[in-house]
Amino acid sequence: MAPDHPGICQGLCSFKQVWLNNMEYLKITDEKFNYVISDKGQGIYKIYSLDNSDKPIPINRVLATDNSGILYIGTTPKRTLQERLSDFRQCVLPQYKGSAHTAGRRYCKIPAFMERFPYTTLAITLKP
Repeated sequence: MAPDHPGICQGLCSFKQVWLNNMEYLKITDEKFNYVISDKGQGIYKIYSLDNSDKPIPINRVLATDNSGILYIGTTPKRTLQERLSDFRQCVLPQYKGSAHTAGRRYCKIPAFMERFPYTTLAITLKP
């Protein structure tokens, strides 16, 4: 049974929610990925590429460097976070052949992008 943390989860607490509230980034290659992402709600997610210290890699933009390192911001208005992020993973991870996520398809079509931001460095943050 999950601990009760009404301040964090407002009475809808589960182990998944508590774990996600305490994490900074979740790598898409993490074995717990599908377990910790809620299968019951929509939300906003950000995709990053992390360095060896698990910090976002800064991104060169047109006028300056973006130190936040956000590669993509997505939302899930019609599907759950778990479904949408599963689509992304199935596009990007080599063991799958998915194509249902726009950012995932773009990532795979640009070899220089895949070289600069290998799939093993990709991670997400969530705002359910």
